[in-house]
Amino acid sequence: MEEIIVRSGDDLKELQGRLDDLRPALKGIGVLLESAAQKAFLDQKLGDEEWEGRYPGQEDPFINLAGSVADFNDGKTRPLARRFQRRPVLRDTGNLMGSIASRIRGKTKVETGSAVSYAAAHQWGGWSTQAITSGAKKRMEKWWQTKQGKPYALKMMGLLGMEQLETEVNARPFLGITTETEEDIAAALEIYLAKGES
Repeated sequence: MEEIIVRSGDDLKELQGRLDDLRPALKGIGVLLESAAQKAFLDQKLGDEEWEGRYPGQEDPFINLAGSVADFNDGKTRPLARRFQRRPVLRDTGNLMGSIASRIRGKTKVETGSAVSYAAAHQWGGWSTQAITSGAKKRMEKWWQTKQGKPYALKMMGLLGMEQLETEVNARPFLGITTETEEDIAAALEIYLAKGES
């Protein structure tokens, strides 16, 4: 723990100045929060809060329905290999993990977040909607006739009567202050207040 020594009025004035303008420390704190968020994607949890896998209630054989619809919409003739895996989640494109950024707001605040449109739905849970094109439906039906596709036909057949697929998104918080991050932030502030360094 850093010791803050105040010997004179000038020392007190200098300390007050640091308290009034935390920007040098906030930059480092922003980096700590970004690192914690990115670590959540790798660990598949934020602190002690573990993320659920894809479609937690779906029985085996597993298939990521939303991901498969996206593949068929894109013109693929079969789902990508990762569509048959429950984990890792939120690492499909890497866009969300790569979008985490911080910005300093004034002299005493730092914000960390993502500008990706679907970030909030994954942080807190919500719904996503995607179209199911007629071409996607044709490619799906053709795939179901293959040896690989047959086991999934019953799970996906209902998609043929839909114009769009609504999927409930499980909350998988990636932004927040864990016990470890809280300790790191406190240490960074102590150093700054004691020495004027971030």
